[in-house]
Amino acid sequence: MKILIAEDDSISNRLLQKSLEKWNHEVISVKNGTDAWRVISSQDSPQMAVLDWMMPGMDGVTLCKKIRKETEGQKTKYIILLTAKGNKDDIVKGFEAGADDYITKPFNAQELKARVEAGCRIITLQNKLSEHIEKLKELDHLKSEFLATVSHELRTPLAVTREAVSLCVDGVAGDLTDMQNEFLTDALSNIDRLSRLIDDLLDTSKIEAGQVVVQKTDINICTLAQKAVKGFARIAKDKRIELTISTPHTPIIISADEGRIEQVFSNLLSNAINHTNEGGEISVTVRDNGEYVLCSVKDTGVGIDKENIPKLFNKFQQFGRKNGPGYRGTGLGLAIVKGLVEKHNGSVWAESEKGKGSVFYFTLQKKHKRNVLLLSAG
Repeated sequence: MKILIAEDDSISNRLLQKSLEKWNHEVISVKNGTDAWRVISSQDSPQMAVLDWMMPGMDGVTLCKKIRKETEGQKTKYIILLTAKGNKDDIVKGFEAGADDYITKPFNAQELKARVEAGCRIITLQNKLSEHIEKLKELDHLKSEFLATVSHELRTPLAVTREAVSLCVDGVAGDLTDMQNEFLTDALSNIDRLSRLIDDLLDTSKIEAGQVVVQKTDINICTLAQKAVKGFARIAKDKRIELTISTPHTPIIISADEGRIEQVFSNLLSNAINHTNEGGEISVTVRDNGEYVLCSVKDTGVGIDKENIPKLFNKFQQFGRKNGPGYRGTGLGLAIVKGLVEKHNGSVWAESEKGKGSVFYFTLQKKHKRNVLLLSAG
């Protein structure tokens, strides 16, 4: 292990160096805080440092703070403070500054060895953990790329298949028997379901990869919400669900991607219809909350247990799912909602009670009106 010693006392410095080299460590030795920082901030810097509390240039506590602040995100730095200060307040001060351990002067060789070995074990474990995290990130990236590629490649043949089946249902290829019509209509429905799954997979992979393009324009979110509700009116009617909307009479203008925010409403409405029994109620509300607009989709559906609420916006999570007519989810809809709302710098959350229903909320920033100052000439 490469170890930095920063100790201005020549005798202590030499004793430390000899001891560490005897235990097969590579040692870099300096005598002030300024040189210690130069070594720490260099390429291939030591991961362990033994720093004297009091030394010229920069004391050990100040150097600790600087290391923790300015090397964050780099390889782990394990810091042992070397101090003649033995009272508890000073020791606490050292830990608060970012030290991992301490040893008092004059030091005991066996104690120093034990503390250094403990630090080496921690560094080794943290390095392994960092490697595993990087591998997982790489695998996750490859998975997202794979999903995006597969989803994209499936779209074209699926669109061609749908068009062919649709033409048959419309009688273009000849008259159909009732049974043939039923089979082809079912096939068309399942093609549409598969298309939604592909779209959801593609959106999810784009969100994870940070590749979602948001094309913002000024839109009236009240009108957009009404449009989304209208699109689900027939499905709600088929399930005898009362679907209502409440918006202010005055337009609320936001700067957002119209298609993406409509997708947010659609996913929340799909989720509500999928989890609400026949005869239930779903209400959409848009409210002006000053700096932002608050939107909600409330249902009288099956609800979920409180412990599952934090997991709602995770991928492939499905709680309290009900079978029946209407949209059948992929387990990705709410994860997409979260990604799209956050892409617009908004927030999303949910409240739910088992057996009573759920409310999903999201906020978006309103379009700020610019004050125009008119200056008269002359």
